[in-house]
Formats: sequence, C-alpha cells, structure tokens
Amino acid sequence: RNCNMSDERTRKGQKPVVTLAEALGVLETCWGFDRGAFTEIKLLESYDDCNFFVEAGGCRYLLKCYNGVDSDNPSIIEGQTAMMDLLSRNGVQTSRTIKCTQTGEDIAWPKLTMFDKSTKRCAARLCFWVDGKSLVGRATPSILVDAGALLGKVHQIFDAQAFDHPGLHRYHQWDQTNTGDLTAFTSSVLNEQRRRLVEGVIDRFKREVLSVQDGLRRSALQADFNDANIVVMESVRCEGVGDDRFGLLPDTVSRTVGDARSDLLWRCRKWMACE
Repeated sequence: RNCNMSDERTRKGQKPVVTLAEALGVLETCWGFDRGAFTEIKLLESYDDCNFFVEAGGCRYLLKCYNGVDSDNPSIIEGQTAMMDLLSRNGVQTSRTIKCTQTGEDIAWPKLTMFDKSTKRCAARLCFWVDGKSLVGRATPSILVDAGALLGKVHQIFDAQAFDHPGLHRYHQWDQTNTGDLTAFTSSVLNEQRRRLVEGVIDRFKREVLSVQDGLRRSALQADFNDANIVVMESVRCEGVGDDRFGLLPDTVSRTVGDARSDLLWRCRKWMACE
C-alpha cells in the first residue's frame, strides 16, 4: 500500500470519534461483554486512531478503533497481530489479540463516525492490556542498554522463525529503503547547511546502498522503538535481556533495509520534519 502525504491528510479526517457509550456498544456486540461487568473505561490519547482502556471482570484490555486509511488495508493489521502472537509465544510481553465472538476473527468491523462527520465500517481490535508505564522520562543508561537487548531479541525471534506476512510488503515513505524519495522534500529544509547535509546523505544512499541492497538483510521489524512505545514495569528488577521489565506496543511494523547508515539517515529525516 502507498503510505504518502495524501494518506496522512485522509487519516486526520477519518479518525474515529467514539463516545464511551459507543465503545461499550462495540464491546458488547463484537466481544460479548455484559455491560454490568465493566468497572472502568476511559479514552486514551492517540495519534490517528481511537483507543480505550477497559477493565471488566477483573481483566484489563485495550480497545483499538482504527482510522479509515488503515481500515481499508486490514492486511497490515493482520500482520501486526501475527507479530504480537509470535512475540508472546516467545516470552516477550506485548498485547495479545482477543478474537471477536461475533465472527471468530481477530478484527471486528463496527460502523463508526469519523472526524469529518462521515460514517464508515472501521477495523477494531481488542487486546489484553500491557501493565506498566511508558519509558518517557524514565530512561537511564542501564534501562536503555536492556531495552536495546530486548529489541535485539525481538529481531532474533523474527529471524529464527523466518517470519513474514503479506501485509508487511508495502510502500511506506519512512522505510529506509525509500530514503531516495526524500529528494522531493529537501526544499522544505530552510537551513542551507542542513539541506546540503541531507542531500549529501541521500546521494550517498543512492550510490552506496541501493547498488548493494539485494544483498542486505531484510526482515519484519518493530519499527518505532521509542520511549513512548516501551512499557516499563518499575517494580520488577531487570535480569539479562530484561523480558520481565519491558513490554512492547508494536503497532508499528515495517520491512526495511538493515544498514549501518540508518542512524545518520534518521537524523536527517528528523531535521527535515523540524524544519
């Protein structure tokens, strides 16, 4: 699928606007909850989806209602679900999807109102909640070392299982393989020195990476491994790789070229975004 600037604009208009009452209705209809079982439900901050924390029957859940763009491409959601299932089976704490009792599928399709006032059947997924707090503001050198080790283990799991899914094979502008496409946006970098640096890195990428890309490692990734997507269980002491301490929120999967130049390319992308 083509994830581009037009997609981003559409996402904003097709972000679901779901009330608490509507969320309860989705849970009752799609997952068979009894309304009397709920002890708490609250709206969570989210970028372009509509997410809820749910507590019912002594268990905690995440209800995720997807935006219209992602709902039109359910294969990526199915790929994310498969990734989470694989990680969970191999000891990594991450959300596990609960099948819709109405259809027996991982994804439900409630009709929701969008930010642009339209209505649409959107993908919805119910997952078990990952307890803990985000790593934002809590990072220390030792925690970051352990988090990096966990990320390495995640990638080892994907490699060992030769994990793949059709939903992960799509065009996305943030994939490192598509760095050359940034040429269309360099004029947005107003600082001339930074613009030259960005253009130089893009030129090197085209010369040095694209020529050998067929021989570089490719695999499924947790592609947004930042402090907001890492959950820390503060009461548990970290041992080894830190599986007991961390949880992942892996709704950010991709396929990309693995290359030592990634860090510099990422910095150039961030400069462009800041400009």
